Amino acid sequence: MRNVHTFNVNDTNTYTQQDIDILNSLIVKEAYPELYNNNNFETIEFTGFCRVEEGNITTDLGGGTTTYDVYGRSQQARLAGGATDEEDEQLEKSYTSSGTKLFLPPPAYYTADGTNHTIITGHRRNSVHKKYNFTNRIASQYVRKSGFTDEQVASELSALGNIWNPKEPPAVSAKQYDIEADGIRAVDREWIEHDLSVIYDRLKPQAKAAGIGETKLTEMTAVVFNATLHKSKTGQKPQLPMGEERASEWLANSQYKNLPNKIEYKPLSYSTWGKNFSTLMIYAKKNPDVEIRVVVHAATITKGKEEYDRRVARFYNKMHEVLDAVAFVTKVGKPLRFGNIVLYGAIPQLPEFHDLTKLNLFLKDGDGEYYQK
Repeated sequence: MRNVHTFNVNDTNTYTQQDIDILNSLIVKEAYPELYNNNNFETIEFTGFCRVEEGNITTDLGGGTTTYDVYGRSQQARLAGGATDEEDEQLEKSYTSSGTKLFLPPPAYYTADGTNHTIITGHRRNSVHKKYNFTNRIASQYVRKSGFTDEQVASELSALGNIWNPKEPPAVSAKQYDIEADGIRAVDREWIEHDLSVIYDRLKPQAKAAGIGETKLTEMTAVVFNATLHKSKTGQKPQLPMGEERASEWLANSQYKNLPNKIEYKPLSYSTWGKNFSTLMIYAKKNPDVEIRVVVHAATITKGKEEYDRRVARFYNKMHEVLDAVAFVTKVGKPLRFGNIVLYGAIPQLPEFHDLTKLNLFLKDGDGEYYQK
């Protein structure tokens, strides 16, 4: 007999009207005014729970909502590494062991036409559903209030994408990274002024929802201010925080394609690559015929090309330093090589110095220098 409080993702891959009825019976909307009281929203309103077909879900704010660009996603940072591998595993485990909890608010989707839906919250949960071949999703549906522009809607959705992520399963709450990304996007899109107090006010409710304190919030405000300072002076776009998933997204949309059983690109962070080093080595050993091309990203750049170059070189040299250390400890007696692992290049992040469609390729036998071709 079915437990009406949950939906077993291991038994079926399609939500039905019965699941919507259960949501309506179990969720007391008055208990979640931050989600369902339309007086709390300026540009959007909640219209009810719904089912959305797989083919009608998008992760950007294109079409009838706003002009799409790389800064236009409601949760750009969430797509760009806002959750760790461990949190992803915990999220999937929550679904497979406990099912979809129909007594908790489902992901929030925005629709401009009643058919196509943009994810406001639930990117990670959407990925789990994709993995289990779900044909549809259940969601809280939001639409535009009359009298508001595309940019006004996009601004509110961007902030709510962080505020609405709860701390309990099945969700991964927003982090400092996500909130800074919204602040940078808000200044870049001219939703808010480039002013410390205005930026602080924008970030404050997001930080509160994520459990981030006053001291860290002040630091985050400074990060956003400094990251957008260059644009305020030159008019050039700032760089949003870069993470492993955003690097993967850049690669997926680039000319650098994986070739099955021959070539595979692996993005790593300049600062956290160490924790993935052993995993990378084991993977390479298990796939000896595949050339693993390692591509580094330099995270958020706030101090220009010097900072970018320093971080990229640090990654390159640290990788070689580890090999030298292993050779010494194991008394190999000669320099070790990476075998089928190639330190290939770095994601371009500075539009004033890099062609953003091409990798910065490492010079052979260099010290982290790179070039584009």
